[in-house]
Amino acid sequence: MGATTPLRVTGSRAGAVWTAYLRGPGGSLPAARHGGFRPARGPRAPAHVPLALSEDETVEPYSQKEHEANEKRRQEAIELSGGEEPPEFVGLNDWRWTLNFSEITPNIYVGACPRSPMDVATIKDETGCSAVLCLQSHACFEALGIDHPKIVAKGADLGVKVIHVPIRDFDHGNQAEMIPEAVRVLSLLLKTGHKTYVHCTAGINRATLTVLSYLTFVEGRGLDESYDFIKQRRPQAHPYLDCWWTARSRFLQGRSEEIEARSRELYESRIKSCEPGTTGDDWFNAETMIIQDVYKNKWEVDRSLAQAWQSLDPSKAVEEKYQGELEQTRLEANNLKQELNVVLKDAWVELQRKEKLEMEMKSVNKQMKAMKNAFEVLHANLSRSCETMGDRGEDRYAVEAYGEDGPVDDVSGGPVESGDGA
Repeated sequence: MGATTPLRVTGSRAGAVWTAYLRGPGGSLPAARHGGFRPARGPRAPAHVPLALSEDETVEPYSQKEHEANEKRRQEAIELSGGEEPPEFVGLNDWRWTLNFSEITPNIYVGACPRSPMDVATIKDETGCSAVLCLQSHACFEALGIDHPKIVAKGADLGVKVIHVPIRDFDHGNQAEMIPEAVRVLSLLLKTGHKTYVHCTAGINRATLTVLSYLTFVEGRGLDESYDFIKQRRPQAHPYLDCWWTARSRFLQGRSEEIEARSRELYESRIKSCEPGTTGDDWFNAETMIIQDVYKNKWEVDRSLAQAWQSLDPSKAVEEKYQGELEQTRLEANNLKQELNVVLKDAWVELQRKEKLEMEMKSVNKQMKAMKNAFEVLHANLSRSCETMGDRGEDRYAVEAYGEDGPVDDVSGGPVESGDGA
């Protein structure tokens, strides 16, 4: 095999020959082969960046630092509750909450957390986002006095989906573990047409790490390119790159043969088309493509799950059940409506009858009052008549008893004479 001749092996022995060529006489991958495929690894994490990749290694949470930061935010929440206006961002170590955000791509915004339901309305109005990806831990909610269920409910009222992927602040181990899940959710939201607002507490670390991981893991962009891309649009971005490297390498554990095969394909394609590059680039690109395939498979799973959820959803079977229950409810409502109409009609008739009786009673009372007045007038007239008649009767009796000239003698019929001899 010439020094400048690329390796070409065909036939049934191609796989064995290729592996033997890669492994070399000592059974290990060679550092370089002039004119042929060099199975060198791609760019790795800087030596000073700690990685926790092996099964027996663990990353201690930054609990004390997180506690101190949360305590600072708790005090800030107390101050802000008194109406104090927070200053603008001036540095990573002097952060105070404001609802600020940056457009990273036309469909991705990164910003600070909403602390009240009205902040969700502000986010929707000013960014047009129809989904919010929350990366705060429950400790963050407690520190800032955030009622997350109310924010979720407000989002539902506004037609904004609020998805929660809890990631602990300052905890590199937890971030390396959870960032792939956050990327999966972000990818799902974007692929289903949602402009998405990604936030942690400040929009500095966890949110930017999630977007950085999305750009590299899903879209296949380079790390440096993606980092600069985000920093240009959100200068305060400070993603933990060691968490990115840890998450990335976990995707690739146990897949060296697959990476070798993919890098060989890239190498041969590059040589055939005379494109520039190195075998290290081929290897790194092969790793990137494999991670992209992982997320493509995740997307197929998520899409299938969503479709299945919608189809059996409660959609077909349950929807028919709901429709039946709804129809039954409508029939019952119609029956109740008819019964109510009968009751209302009877009540209206009774009301009319009562009103008529009241009118008749008022008329009778009026007549009774008039009759009473008439009787009182009649009684007064009769009383006066009786008095007059009484006076006249006494005068007649006096005339009849005494005559016009005085008392009459019963024997003689003449006037009685008065005198001493009477």
